[in-house]
Amino acid sequence: MIEQQSPMAVHSDASFSDDPPSSPVFRTPSKRDRARDSESHTGDRDRSVVDSVVSDRRDRSMNAGRYNKLSSPLANLHHKEAQTRKLNDARSSRAQQKAMERRGGLEKMESLVMNREKADEAEAMRRDAAENAIPAELASDLEREQQDEMELYDEDLMDFIERRDEWERELEEMMAEFSVK
Repeated sequence: MIEQQSPMAVHSDASFSDDPPSSPVFRTPSKRDRARDSESHTGDRDRSVVDSVVSDRRDRSMNAGRYNKLSSPLANLHHKEAQTRKLNDARSSRAQQKAMERRGGLEKMESLVMNREKADEAEAMRRDAAENAIPAELASDLEREQQDEMELYDEDLMDFIERRDEWERELEEMMAEFSVK
């Protein structure tokens, strides 16, 4: 009698597994992996699933130390940013050097800076003078007040001089009276 197998029967010599790969990262098989798989399908049917999983894990652990840091996308991004930064720095440095050459070198730049500082200081002084200047009307009022004060002072001085003459005469008369007696 011929044994009929059920379609759900599991063959022990199956070369595939429904389990997910042992590594959490799924990757595209390399040429070496494909070549090994083709060998296992053709002439290496005696090899068990456990042996293939163990050898696959061993191959992965051996290749884990060969990971190149520069092959990482983040490393490439960092490397590109560093290159861009260096390039921008070189451009900026060159532009500053050309600008200095166009301005005539350090000595001429020093005189330009000094002249500019003097001009800025003069402008600041003009602004301060304009802010603190006395309006013309106020100045004329102050001048009139000073003239009025001077006139009053002159009148007081004239009065004092006239009185002084009187006081000198009175003093001479008093001294004469004291000396006669």
